[in-house]
Amino acid sequence: MNAVSRRSFVKAMAASGALATAAALGYEAWKPFTALAADDAGSAQTEGETQVIRSACRNCYGRCTINGIVKNGRLVRVEGRPGTYSEGTICSRAFAIPQLVNSPLRVRYPMKRVGERGEGKWERITWDEAWDIIIPKFKEVIEQYGGHTILANNGTGRDQLNISVLQKCFYDMGSVGGFGVGSICKIAGDFVQKTTIGNPCQFTGWNPEDTNLIVMWARGMFSWGYYDWIYIKKALDRGAKLMVVDPRHTAAAAKSTMWVPIRPGSDMALILAIINEMISSGRFDKDFATKWTNSSFLLNDQTGLLLRESDLADGGSKDKIAYWDEGTGSVQFWDTVDLAWSVDDPKPALLGSYDVEGIERRTSLQKLADAAAEWTVEKTAETTWLTTDQVKDAIELYIESSPGTCFTRGQKTDFSDNSSSVSHAFTIMMALAGNYEIPGGNSVKPGTSTKGSALFDAVPPKSAVRQEIEANIDDYSMCPGKAQIYGIRDGVYSAATHALTTGKPFQPRIYWGMNCEPIISCADSLEVAEGLKNIDFSVNVNLLMSPSAELADIVLPAAHQNEIDRIEYPQSGHCWPANHTATIRQPFTEPQGECRDEVDILFDLASRLDIDMTWKDKYDWFNFALKATGMTFEEFREAGEFVDEITYGKHEKGLLRKDMKPGFETKTGKVNIFSEELQRFGWGGIPGYREQPQSPFSDPDLAQEYPYVMLTGGRNHQYFHSEYRESAYMRSIRPFPVVEINPETAHENGVEEGDWVCIETTMGSIKQVAHLTEGIDARVVHCDHDWWFPEKGAQDGLHGAFDSNPNAIIDNDKVFDPAVGTDNFSSMCRIYKSPDGPPEGIFTTPEELSAFLSNGQEDQQ
Repeated sequence: MNAVSRRSFVKAMAASGALATAAALGYEAWKPFTALAADDAGSAQTEGETQVIRSACRNCYGRCTINGIVKNGRLVRVEGRPGTYSEGTICSRAFAIPQLVNSPLRVRYPMKRVGERGEGKWERITWDEAWDIIIPKFKEVIEQYGGHTILANNGTGRDQLNISVLQKCFYDMGSVGGFGVGSICKIAGDFVQKTTIGNPCQFTGWNPEDTNLIVMWARGMFSWGYYDWIYIKKALDRGAKLMVVDPRHTAAAAKSTMWVPIRPGSDMALILAIINEMISSGRFDKDFATKWTNSSFLLNDQTGLLLRESDLADGGSKDKIAYWDEGTGSVQFWDTVDLAWSVDDPKPALLGSYDVEGIERRTSLQKLADAAAEWTVEKTAETTWLTTDQVKDAIELYIESSPGTCFTRGQKTDFSDNSSSVSHAFTIMMALAGNYEIPGGNSVKPGTSTKGSALFDAVPPKSAVRQEIEANIDDYSMCPGKAQIYGIRDGVYSAATHALTTGKPFQPRIYWGMNCEPIISCADSLEVAEGLKNIDFSVNVNLLMSPSAELADIVLPAAHQNEIDRIEYPQSGHCWPANHTATIRQPFTEPQGECRDEVDILFDLASRLDIDMTWKDKYDWFNFALKATGMTFEEFREAGEFVDEITYGKHEKGLLRKDMKPGFETKTGKVNIFSEELQRFGWGGIPGYREQPQSPFSDPDLAQEYPYVMLTGGRNHQYFHSEYRESAYMRSIRPFPVVEINPETAHENGVEEGDWVCIETTMGSIKQVAHLTEGIDARVVHCDHDWWFPEKGAQDGLHGAFDSNPNAIIDNDKVFDPAVGTDNFSSMCRIYKSPDGPPEGIFTTPEELSAFLSNGQEDQQ
C-alpha cells in the first residue's frame, strides 16, 4: 500500500466538501477518509538511498514481523514480512509506525517543568541537567523516608526486558509498588496460573494446528496480531470448531461455530457449570487428574489447607501431603520434595471423603464437586442471561471436543474483584478435560528447556534490599496482607492512588512512570490525577506529553519501539507457531533528537544510584538470555529468528520444572485443583462465584436508576489502551470514542446512529459517539476505553483526560481481588443524547488531523 503525503492527505479531506461537526456527521461520515497517511514522505524523500530493514512491530503484543523502508535515514513505510509466523500480515497499528515515529508531538529532549503541574509549561534541558535534578532527589528520599516510598510504573510491557530491568532497578532501591499494570492487563491471571499450573498458559500456548475446538473467551480475534485468524481459519477449514464466549458479537463471534453472549461479569457461572457437568457425569480425563493434578489430596478442614503427615503424627513431614490410596485402603502420602508417592503402585481416590483417625476428609476434587454442584443449567442460564439451550450446547461442545481443545482468553476476565478465582477455574476446566500438553491443546510453557524457555529464565538475582523487603513485605506494602500472590509489586493501583491522596499507610514521595498512562488506564481517573499532583517529585519517561507526563517535574524522551534493539519472544496471546518463535526487533533509524531506550535509561539510573544490575548493559543481558540457543545477540540479529520445536507432554519429560523432574513448576509438582496460595491470600482454595459490586443482581435498587451494564475494554486495531490518539491515520479510521448500543436501547433513550451521547454513572458522565448494533444485549452498552485527546492542551483537563474515558466514571473504592489486586472495570449506567454535542476542543473534521502530520523538521528542533 502506498503512503499518502501530508499535502495529498489534507487535500483529500477538503475535497469531501464542507464538513460540519462530528455530532452532525456521526461516525459514519469519516469512513471514506481512511487513506494511509503514513507520514509526509514527500518529494524530498523520493531520491536517495533506500534500505529495507527487518524487524518486528511492538504497537501491541502481536509481534508481527515487518520490514521498514528507510529513505535517507527517515522511515517512510512499513510492510509485512512473509515467510514468518505472521505470514506477512500487519494491521493499521503497523502501518502507522512511520507516522508515530516522526510525529510532531514526540518529546525529543529532556524537559523540566517551569509552571504549575498541569499548566503545560516546560523548558528544554540536557540529560546531565536532568540527572543532576533526579539523582539527589532519589538519594534524599531513600535516606529520609525509605525506598518503599518510591513508586515505579511500567506501561503495557512492550517487552519483558523493560519490565525485568525496571523491577531489578527499583526493587533493589526498596520500591514495593506502583499503579501495577497487572491490575489492568493479563499479569494478574499470569500470576495465578504460575501458582496453579506453574506457567501462564491461557494467553500464550494455544495450538489450533490439530485442535478439535478453539475456545476464545472474551478475546477479540484480531486483538494481538491479524495472523491468529490465518491459523484459526486453517483449523476451521479442516473441520475444527470455534466457540466464542463474549457479550459482544465480535469479528470472532461472526466466524464462530457457536457464539455464547454471556452477561458481563458472570463468566465464572458458566465455567463452574462446565466443571460441574464434567465431574458429575464422569466425563473428564481421570488419568490426567490422577497423575498430574492434586485432585486426590485430602483436605484438613481445621487448618483450611491440605492434610499433611505433620498434621497426623508428631515428627511428621510438612512436605508430605496425604491422599487416600484405594489399593491399600489407607492414607498414603505424596512427597512434594522428591515428587514421589509413598507406595510403588499408587491408586489415589479422586472423589469422596474418607475416615482418617476418626475425621472425614474430603479429596480436593470432591470439595470442588460440592462447590460446583449448585451450578445447574437452569441457575447458570438465569445468572448469565443465556438460554438453557445455550448453556447446554456450550457445555456439550466443550466436553465432547476434549481432549483436544485449545483455549485463549482476553484480559476482560481479569477486570473484576474475582479474577484470581476465574483464572484458577479456567486452569481447572482445561486440566480436568485433559487439554494440556497434547496436540491441539495448550502448551503450559512455550519452548523447551534448551531453547525458548531460557529467555523466560533470564532473571537477575535478588539483592539483599529486596530480600529484606520481601521477607517483611507487610511492613512496607501499600496494602498489607493483600495481593501476596502477585509478589513484591502488589499491583493494586487503587492502593497506590489512595496512598497518594490519603498518606495511608504511608505517603509516597517519588513517582517514576515509564511509557504508561495511569490517569487514563486506571479507574477513577480524577483521583489518580489528584494523587499524582500530590507527589513530592515525579519523573515521566515517555514518547509524548500525555496527561500524566503533564504532572511530572522531569520528562525524559523515550525512543520508539522501532528505534531500539530487542529479542522478541512469545509473551502474550500467541498461538502456534508464534508461541515457539523468537524474532529480532532492531531499529529502523537512530532515536530522534536525544531520545533513549528506556532500558538504557534504567541502567543509567541504577549506575548513578550504585545499584548492581548483574549485567553491564542490555546487550550483556541479551547474550545471557540467548546462551541456551548457542547464539550471541549479534548472531541472533543475523539469523533474524529461531523457531523452537514443539514438544508435547513436557510435564512427563521434565521440561516444565527447573529441577528437570516430571511434573509442573508448582509447590506440589501438580496442577493445583485446590490452591493453598489462593486459600491463604485469595477468596478460597476452590474457585467460587462472586457477583460484582455493581450489577442488576447485587444492587437492584441502583439498577432502577442506572439500568444498563457498562462494559469496557474491547479492542480494535487503531489503538492500544491509551496509545496512538496522536496518529492522523488512526484517527481518520476511528476518529471518536464509540459506544455500542442495542437499537432497542437507543430507541428507548432517543438516540440515533452517530449521535454524541452521555454515558452516566454515579461517578459522573462522559461523551462518546453512538453506534447501534444488534450484536449486544439491550441491557448492556460497550464503551471504548482509555480515550484522551492530544489535540487539547494540558490546561484543558489534561488533554481531555476526563471527557470520554469510561475509567473517569468507574469507582475504584470497591473491594479488590485480594490475591492479585484487580478491580471491577464495569459499572451500571444510563445513557442519553448529549445536549451540547462533542467535548469542547477536540478535532471534529478530517482537515484538522493535519496537525498530527510531520513536516520532517521536528527531529532538528
